[in-house]
Amino acid sequence: MAITRSQTQFGKEMPSFDQAKPGYDRLVNSIKSDDIHPNVIQYAEVAVTVAEMLAIRATPKTLIAAPGAGYALEFVSAVFIYDYAAAFTETDDNLAIRYTDGSGATVSLTLETTGLLDAVADKVSTIQPLATDVLVTANAALVLHNTGNGELGGTGSPCRVKVAYRVHATGL
Repeated sequence: MAITRSQTQFGKEMPSFDQAKPGYDRLVNSIKSDDIHPNVIQYAEVAVTVAEMLAIRATPKTLIAAPGAGYALEFVSAVFIYDYAAAFTETDDNLAIRYTDGSGATVSLTLETTGLLDAVADKVSTIQPLATDVLVTANAALVLHNTGNGELGGTGSPCRVKVAYRVHATGL
């Protein structure tokens, strides 16, 4: 049985798939991202250049921009992609995702860079959220930060970070 209206087989309204709404694209039977409720999990892919990686302790890389007044970001997970061209040299330099900048609250577990950024082949790793509650910072960006004691060295390789996140209305 084909469903041709904005209802399920059980008669419940599904306004996000309403063909009368402006976001509905009849050609591909999809909705546009502007019409998705903001607290649905969203995804972004961010390129991180070698120069940005070499300075990531002093200048954390913005992954998701601050959402604006009255909103807060929730970090869900990320995938870190190391596209090998040349290895970084590192000592105690690990990565984490934080709010705002290098001094903001940490929202992820630490990504161990030994065996990742000094590898001589492409590598992919996950970055998981903290297992404990996180005090959310309203209207703050999510950034990638080097939590170690110094900057990365070496020639390095470009990287990409695929981030899953939610935007929550705080009313504050």
